[in-house]
Amino acid sequence: MSAHLVQLRLTHLRNLCELELAPQAGVNLVTGDNGVGKTTVLEAIYLLGRGRSFREKRAGSLVTRGKETGGVFGRLDCGGRQFLIGAERRHGQTRLKMDGVVVRKVSQAARALPLILFTPESHQLLDAGPEIRRRFLDWCMFHVEPTHHELLTRFQRVLQQRNHALRTDPGSLPVWTESFTDLSARITAIRSALLTRVMGRLHHYLPLFRLPAITLDLKPGWSENRPLAELLQAGLATDLERGFTFYGPQRCDVAVRAMAKPADRILSRGQKKLLVFSLMLAAADIITAADQQDPASPIFLLDDPFSELDSTHRTQVSELLLQNPAQVFVTSIAPEPALLAGDALEHRITP
Repeated sequence: MSAHLVQLRLTHLRNLCELELAPQAGVNLVTGDNGVGKTTVLEAIYLLGRGRSFREKRAGSLVTRGKETGGVFGRLDCGGRQFLIGAERRHGQTRLKMDGVVVRKVSQAARALPLILFTPESHQLLDAGPEIRRRFLDWCMFHVEPTHHELLTRFQRVLQQRNHALRTDPGSLPVWTESFTDLSARITAIRSALLTRVMGRLHHYLPLFRLPAITLDLKPGWSENRPLAELLQAGLATDLERGFTFYGPQRCDVAVRAMAKPADRILSRGQKKLLVFSLMLAAADIITAADQQDPASPIFLLDDPFSELDSTHRTQVSELLLQNPAQVFVTSIAPEPALLAGDALEHRITP
């Protein structure tokens, strides 16, 4: 069911001692000078849905200096039914609550508040190693296929058990290898099907930004020319020596190519930004369409998305955000004319 925040209250998060917003269901433009706390608003929403900050490692403690506790409270509207969701941050730990009940698993909050985050570092989806692309795929599957999270959790346990057996109990390897191979095939099939759907929606956005032909190819984590079971057997001696499993979905990657060449090598920084934005729009479309009777549009959090874009692309991005059925939060130093010309609601933050 499509959800949106109708109330947001922050307390002692970074330099924001107290802040309360009444967001609208559409586009919310958070403006203000550098350092006033625009990104902190996005962090607070992210904390509600993910139980952590998206920039804490590089920006220090999320809680205001000198305070022991900080938090955020939100009122979420799901098709007319409202419920409360809160996050308290204390000593680097987060406690989540929904309607006053402590949330034991972050996945509960993540399902209730699906989020798509776009930051100035989002180009790392193309430039960084395979782990970030695996996370993108698995995040999509988390919201599209409810059983995938459990399947992935089972796989991680079996992988740990097989690695443990490699180091301490080689005699038990056949049992764990059989389970590992079975789960690997199932996870890879789901990832492959999802990537095909993402590619289908991506083709809708690429021409709008005049981006070159893009392909997304799944690299499952082993040579596609040989069965995984065969490779595991052939590499058993090496796995025993290393003490961990080399082949498998834990090494999965997505090869992103532009005009048949690695996209990270030939696209400009601005083009990378537009491509990642397009990928996120495509993912949101798939998540929303996953259940036509009960669509669940993710909430977009976009931190300074207009930097490095010319006026034409700024307008295009604005129009796509205004047309999207999701709730959107966008930060910008200055009011963005194309957004305000639509129905965007501006929230001006002052020191």
